[in-house]
Amino acid sequence: MEKLIKVLITDTGGQFTCGTIDDEDLVYSLKSTIENGDIRSTCELENGEEFDALIYDNIFHLYAPNVRNAKVQIEEAIIQNDSNSDNPNNLEFSEVFYGSVEESGIKLFISSCPGEPELNDGELAIYTKKYEKRISEEYFIKINDGEIFDPENIYLGLVLLDEVMDYVEDEILKYFFYIPKDAFQGYLSAALKSMGEEEFDKNNLEEEYDFEESMQEILWLDSQISAEIKKNNLIDCFSSEGKGEWENDYLKFADSDGKILYEEGYY
Repeated sequence: MEKLIKVLITDTGGQFTCGTIDDEDLVYSLKSTIENGDIRSTCELENGEEFDALIYDNIFHLYAPNVRNAKVQIEEAIIQNDSNSDNPNNLEFSEVFYGSVEESGIKLFISSCPGEPELNDGELAIYTKKYEKRISEEYFIKINDGEIFDPENIYLGLVLLDEVMDYVEDEILKYFFYIPKDAFQGYLSAALKSMGEEEFDKNNLEEEYDFEESMQEILWLDSQISAEIKKNNLIDCFSSEGKGEWENDYLKFADSDGKILYEEGYY
């Protein structure tokens, strides 16, 4: 009997962006506006041009909850026909778990920790963040007939932002994977072989290797295997909803020499 699993992850989070600006005229206008003390994440520049900092996000743009202390709700529904899996609002779900992410058995790993972007002479780096009191992301996992759902097969990839933004220790949700144990063991065996490890028992990998640590330290570092995991096991976010109340408006500019030209809105 096929099932559809609904996973809702909720916590304080926000919108975080980082990008570069290389247009000489725009850089000049931004510097002039900064010097006159009129810069904001959305504002009118000295030359009369409208500026929106959020569109300069070629390094990253995240909108998601912090995960380490998140609440998790897991529900399940029986799929009567394939069309219902594409229209989950037509299904009747029953709750099977509600609690902290730590209690859920879901595994967490740091998928990236971005550093300062490389800039050419004359370019600017721009950063924004806006905290929101509550952001919920919803995911659906289809469980085939004969398969048993296990929340321990869920792996959440988090982005750690403390290298590029002061006062940010959040680990923001980026990837949601559902990797059944046999598939994970296959990935791990392939990774160990590529590392030159010969003496391991592929039938007892769970006893010899912590799967959460393995995702962090072995699988994700292998670009070929991480690409396979993204291709085969990535679950796209079905919906993302925030409370709509921002707590701050952080904006930071740095030049190609690493000098911070402007930084406000830490909290």
